Amino acid sequence: MPEVALLCLCDAATSDFADEVRDFAARLTGAGLELADARSAHSGVDASCELDELVARGRPTLVVRAASWRRSRDPGREPVLVATHAGPALVVPPAFDATALAEPGERLGARFVAAAEVAPTVGLVTKLSERELRLIAAESCTGGMLGSRITAVPGSSDVFYGSLVTYSYDAKTAVLGVDTRTLVRHGAVSEEVVRAMARGARALGGVDVSVAISGIAGPGGGTPEKPVGTVWIACETARGGEVARLLHLEGSRDRIRKHAVRECARLVTECLD
Repeated sequence: MPEVALLCLCDAATSDFADEVRDFAARLTGAGLELADARSAHSGVDASCELDELVARGRPTLVVRAASWRRSRDPGREPVLVATHAGPALVVPPAFDATALAEPGERLGARFVAAAEVAPTVGLVTKLSERELRLIAAESCTGGMLGSRITAVPGSSDVFYGSLVTYSYDAKTAVLGVDTRTLVRHGAVSEEVVRAMARGARALGGVDVSVAISGIAGPGGGTPEKPVGTVWIACETARGGEVARLLHLEGSRDRIRKHAVRECARLVTECLD
């Protein structure tokens, strides 16, 4: 019996997640599937992060909408989350033989979605593999989270050089070669510094693509000019492309960091298109 994970979208205030899981577990069993993991999420961003982790492990995931769940103000721009308003979505990881899921999926009325469409790190690894490119990352506020997300994806060892956690000013200058004057003049959370981080990382690794991230995840450290949630990301490619993007994120420290990781993966994927 094929195993699948379940991701249930629930209101933060709901207390019936266990009831929802029992209901869908019974439906899965009736459709010829075995429930291997069950999780809940309260917003588009949280759901997207949970989905990233589940499909990165190579496990098909059924995304369902609890009866009490209302659409979040921040749906995370994910088509799978939008699709759940009309019915369940079955997210299938890369290279997974979905033949065994065809009949159960039909019985559940689920829409099939490729994991690369909705999980940025999975899509990134897929894109790098297709182009036969290698990536290096330079992380500050995310502290290695991007590298962790990428290495959770099967096959990432072929395309990922590694991640450099350059949290302090000293690390940015000593490891990445960021000019101290640039740091003092613009601050660590700036376009100038994140571009320099990306350039330094790619030069150090001698690889095709680099991505860098620096931000203020909170809860402290923000200023009127750079409030908590201000994050700069940058990508550089061997063909001469260099793109930087400013993000204004909201939520807890953990949520800001997770959202920033997703945006980094998206940025690199866009640069490779």
